[in-house]
Amino acid sequence: MSDIDFMDLDEDLGAPLKPVGKARHFHDANRIDTRSEDSGARFDCKDCRGTGRWTYSYGSRAGETKDCYKCRGRGWFKSSQEDRDSAKDKRQQQKFNAAKSRSDEACQFLADNPEIAKWLAHGETTAFGFAMSLHASLFKYGSWTPGQLAAVEKCIAKFNAAKDRKQTQQKAEQSDIDLTDVPSGLYMVPDGETNLRVRIRHATRGAWTGWTFVDDGAEYGSRRNYGRQDPASGATYNGKIQDQLRAIANNPKEAMARYGRETGQCGVCSRPLEDPESVARGIGPVCAKKF
Repeated sequence: MSDIDFMDLDEDLGAPLKPVGKARHFHDANRIDTRSEDSGARFDCKDCRGTGRWTYSYGSRAGETKDCYKCRGRGWFKSSQEDRDSAKDKRQQQKFNAAKSRSDEACQFLADNPEIAKWLAHGETTAFGFAMSLHASLFKYGSWTPGQLAAVEKCIAKFNAAKDRKQTQQKAEQSDIDLTDVPSGLYMVPDGETNLRVRIRHATRGAWTGWTFVDDGAEYGSRRNYGRQDPASGATYNGKIQDQLRAIANNPKEAMARYGRETGQCGVCSRPLEDPESVARGIGPVCAKKF
């Protein structure tokens, strides 16, 4: 230990300390941080009049204050109202141009794919929620994802298949029976073994004026519809029970009379038949004159 020279140590302690760098984590609680503030021009907020606070003037919270929503509690802006309005208009114009560009892309897509456009239009008409949401998505984003496009193609395939089946069924149910001259009323097949009840109804008002409908005459909700006839010139009945309708159309008076005798109700107005002569005829005296 006696061989150690402490003279160098004394010299080092007497020398001034050298800075090793700026402290990065030093924080003075009394120092106001102005790094986020701009030393240039400032423009007072008109909503809070430069105070940064906004006061409720009515309701249950009247008198309470909070940070101004417009300036976020600062009370000032770095730019003037005119510059901010100009920047806002510019952003809105950019959003409008972007939305228009996406809309143009969607329109071009539908023009290039008419089958998809037709399916979407049908979905809007029938209020098909899936098609309506895809339609809105297409115009919002300008295109579909591969999964959405695959789902649309699958739906179109199902739609076309169902349409083809319906057309095939309609062709199969098309007949040569013309019900135009058969009066509206309730019928049963004359001299037939079946007790099938049939109601023929000619629509005389509303959107279905001129159409002829055939059903079983039951109340709404439990009614069974058999078919109908288009009012177009030369149109014939399209639907089921064609053999029974053919027999009724050949002798409608007897078919209505059988209904009255079997049920005890008038074949025209469905009212009960009380008079023996009316029961035998199957039609009430008043309706018999009209018939």
